[in-house]
Amino acid sequence: MKNSIYGIIILALSLTSCSSQKKLVAEAPFVLGTATVQEWLGGKEESGSGQTIQIEVTQMNGEGVVMQNLYFRGRMTPVHMELKEGVMYAMCDLKTSSTENKPDMVMHADSTKEVGNQPPKLSKKDKNAFPFELKADEAVLSFMEDEKVKYYKVTGIKEKKALTYPGKSKD
Repeated sequence: MKNSIYGIIILALSLTSCSSQKKLVAEAPFVLGTATVQEWLGGKEESGSGQTIQIEVTQMNGEGVVMQNLYFRGRMTPVHMELKEGVMYAMCDLKTSSTENKPDMVMHADSTKEVGNQPPKLSKKDKNAFPFELKADEAVLSFMEDEKVKYYKVTGIKEKKALTYPGKSKD
């Protein structure tokens, strides 16, 4: 008898527990147009590199809908809305590399003067860290509607030609 009660409790808990996989909605309260991603590379070493993701929002069908984050190629970034030439876009900027967060290092012929240097931190890929399995041309847009966070898959993201910003010449 006790085993059946424990079994029922375990079954009830497993059915009501929270899922780590985020659920996608089939329909969103907005209509999306063309989505593009463009790599960029700064002209100076310290300016870094990154990607700009631009998603055209052709129609908003609900009041109180707020775009939040974009999940793209293993990373998450905040979304901001921008009006360009009369068209509304959901914009995201992913900075992929920069030297601004790197600590100072001492490089010296005498290795004892390099003692304070910190070793680089290696990132560990955690399978549970990114909540979606996406192809290279897919992203998930999170938005707030009716005080609930919802997720909508964006497909067919087109790659634009990379932008390389000119650097200042050293004289």
